[in-house]
Amino acid sequence: MTIKEDSAHHSFFGDPVQIIVGVSASVAIYKAPVFIRRLIERGFLCRVVMSENATKLMSPQLFEAVSDHHVYVSEFGHQREKGMDHITLKNWADILIYYPASANLIGNIAYGHAPDLISTLYVAYSGPVFVAPAMNPDMLAHPMVRHNIRRLHRSGVEILDPTTGILACGEAGPGKLVEPEATADHLKRWVDVHRANIDARRRWH
Repeated sequence: MTIKEDSAHHSFFGDPVQIIVGVSASVAIYKAPVFIRRLIERGFLCRVVMSENATKLMSPQLFEAVSDHHVYVSEFGHQREKGMDHITLKNWADILIYYPASANLIGNIAYGHAPDLISTLYVAYSGPVFVAPAMNPDMLAHPMVRHNIRRLHRSGVEILDPTTGILACGEAGPGKLVEPEATADHLKRWVDVHRANIDARRRWH
């Protein structure tokens, strides 16, 4: 889906909507902290899940500072919290969005592969999912990547179409991550339409 540019700010009436932002290893990761800040400005409560490779591009501490909460990376080792993080997170979330979504992440979740926490969460989660692809134009045009994106769309995932322009890698073309402001506004409009469904789903969890 193509997102409309709209700079209007909104706030929620009632309980805040809880959103998990899955951050994968794309050069466009630099937009993710801004996106989280824009969500918080619109009244969302945010949790962040990062892939292992994403932490090599940007520190989890930065996302902890922006979201004011622990960042989830792995269910193994010292970084994990008690219990099973993917179950705790899937029960907490009203919305799951992958921003940015790399070709690798898209391929994993399109086929239900769950080699890490960020993809296991998708398999465990039954609520609304949004995917914002971000990658080199040649990667985006690859037949398997296009196939994986279509597969996700057919399964009910809303694809937030990348735009065309100068990408973080320096090349020009389609594949540019949709802007944080426009994406946050789109999610707020979506919530305004589907709030009753969100509240109904909460009653079952």
